[in-house]
Amino acid sequence: MKKARKGLMGIYLLKNTLTGELFVGGAPSLTNCFKYHCDTLCSSVHKNKVLQSSWDTFGPTAIEFSIVEIVSKKEHLKERVEYWRKNLNADLAEEIDLMHENSGMLSVGSDTKSELRALGLGTFDATAKELMRFYKNSRDDR
Repeated sequence: MKKARKGLMGIYLLKNTLTGELFVGGAPSLTNCFKYHCDTLCSSVHKNKVLQSSWDTFGPTAIEFSIVEIVSKKEHLKERVEYWRKNLNADLAEEIDLMHENSGMLSVGSDTKSELRALGLGTFDATAKELMRFYKNSRDDR
């Protein structure tokens, strides 16, 4: 019997709402990923030094965690992370620590905000309910 994963799998965004800095990654468990980021940022030991500096400078209330896309199959996770990296036109930050083969963080400068809006991604503050409805509709369209 396979061990069940906890929570949703997908692509996520960490955004500094004051500076516009964006950090994108993917995880097989968004719940565990959120906990990882909270634990390491609060302990000042996060591997991504740019994100840690942003957290230290502006505090936890400036950082917003949101889901960009829900992925239904683990084998599609890496492909979707690469899709978002390509569409955000961003490079991996040097300070990256890959939590597993399908995960990573990349820093997206504020100059790409217009590109994000052009992709129709808005402000990334969609609720889980809206994301699930979008995901269901996109699957129904296939």
